[in-house]
Amino acid sequence: MALGEPDGLLSRRIGVDEYHSLADAGFFDLGPAMELLDGFAIHKEAKSPRHVTAKRRLAAWLAANTPAGCMAIIEDPITLSRSEPEADGAIVRGTVNDFTGRHPRAQEVVAIFEVADSTLERDREWKGRIYAEAGIAVYMLVNLAGEAIEVFREPTLGRYASREVIRAGESADLAFATLAADDVLRSGL
Repeated sequence: MALGEPDGLLSRRIGVDEYHSLADAGFFDLGPAMELLDGFAIHKEAKSPRHVTAKRRLAAWLAANTPAGCMAIIEDPITLSRSEPEADGAIVRGTVNDFTGRHPRAQEVVAIFEVADSTLERDREWKGRIYAEAGIAVYMLVNLAGEAIEVFREPTLGRYASREVIRAGESADLAFATLAADDVLRSGL
């Protein structure tokens, strides 16, 4: 099993269409929230108060900085070739009405965000590889334990070629906005 791959709910890998069929049939209704990662239906982790606070700060930052022609989504599915993650946040091209019959796809994702404490290794390594393989240009990992935001860019061959780390008092320039670490890690908004 690759780094970060848990035992999964199902004993075999499934495709995105089968995952949708199982969800439509209510297969996942009785348990905790799920997401599809590399064909594995995975239970989403419980969130600490610190995680929830950072995610709320991220949502506020996204609401204030989403460019025209795009929308911010929070914990909504994004359909990739073998995965359907529900990232803590994302900016996608389009409007609400563009997604009434489907979820956003990789080519519509401007940037994707994960907040990590207990899931740091999984989010950095496994989800990072999934997002890079999908060609998502910007992946931002809010590393609560390290009190930093890791900005990954330039997806190449299943990994990101560029990694920038910003901490308190620092910021990262994105194509659409500037993100100050304090906006998400502290009560800077």
